[in-house]
Amino acid sequence: QLGSQSDLYGYCSLLCQGVQFSDKSCPPSTAPNALRHWTPDQKSTLQSCPEGKALLQLSESQMQSWVNKYKSCVNAKNKKEYGFVSQELFLWSMEAVHSRAFRGDFLNNDGNNDNNPFSVGNI
Repeated sequence: QLGSQSDLYGYCSLLCQGVQFSDKSCPPSTAPNALRHWTPDQKSTLQSCPEGKALLQLSESQMQSWVNKYKSCVNAKNKKEYGFVSQELFLWSMEAVHSRAFRGDFLNNDGNNDNNPFSVGNI
């Protein structure tokens, strides 16, 4: 870990709003107004129309997909090889990726991303 010596430090610091990463805590949300952060009362207003219901269903489906991805990544082999992050931090990361447009070559050093469950292409 390069920390402040990393070329990505500034961008990561911006995403985290200056809060340091740790395996025990999570930085502030990168998309605090996202539907997944709404209260049940706020979400209930979407129940009044078909489009709102569809949006709620999409949000629930997305969350279930992220939770399933977390579960598939966090097995004994991956814990040993990649370390372990909390589900909260994983979901924060998924939100950060989902709320931004990423562009670039995200392949492993061997030229593919098939073996790395945490590569952007697999998420």
